[in-house]
Amino acid sequence: MKTEHDIEAALLELEYQTGEDGEPIIEQLQSAASFEDRGVMTTNRGVVFRMKDGSEFQITIVRSR
Repeated sequence: MKTEHDIEAALLELEYQTGEDGEPIIEQLQSAASFEDRGVMTTNRGVVFRMKDGSEFQITIVRSR
């Protein structure tokens, strides 16, 4: 059975994905960290992706079943 931690680890290990502009997202990524490592105040698991252009994305992982 996969856990929220397993999904979080998989997202953090994301190696390659192509963006809309054709540039690999990995080349646009500055950093990736778990909510816990970034100090995000929540009880949910998740990841924060910070891009080289300064934008930041938070992905919350919530088990639904």
